[in-house]
Amino acid sequence: MAGYVCTLQGDLIRARPVLEECRRQAVDTGDDRALAYAVHRQGCAALIGDELPRATELFQEALWHYQELGELNSNVLMAMFELGLALLFQGEHEQSALWMARLREQCELHGEQWAYAYGLFATSYAAWLDGDFEAARARAGSASG
Repeated sequence: MAGYVCTLQGDLIRARPVLEECRRQAVDTGDDRALAYAVHRQGCAALIGDELPRATELFQEALWHYQELGELNSNVLMAMFELGLALLFQGEHEQSALWMARLREQCELHGEQWAYAYGLFATSYAAWLDGDFEAARARAGSASG
């Protein structure tokens, strides 16, 4: 938790070693669920630190762990969003769109609105990057509605 809070506060100097220790302890104890969450939070720190290729790898790894565990909750949905965002920031628009579609599908299936709005933001931003300002405006409006 401390590593994640440090990440949210932008204190990546403190966050990184704490998150690495969380990961190490999860591996040492065989706690696969803790490992999934530790890797996910390392991905968040990498994303905030503008280490986009590393963030992408970590989110992919976290999502693999979550899938192996059968885990599906708002954290998993946000990992999908964060992976899609990292890909979008790297210019990987098609791969990003695939993850955002998966996110939207899961959100619609389970009635999840919070992560769904994040997905709409990302698709709005992608449309804006592509110069489709009308679609960007429509999607952004859907996210706030």
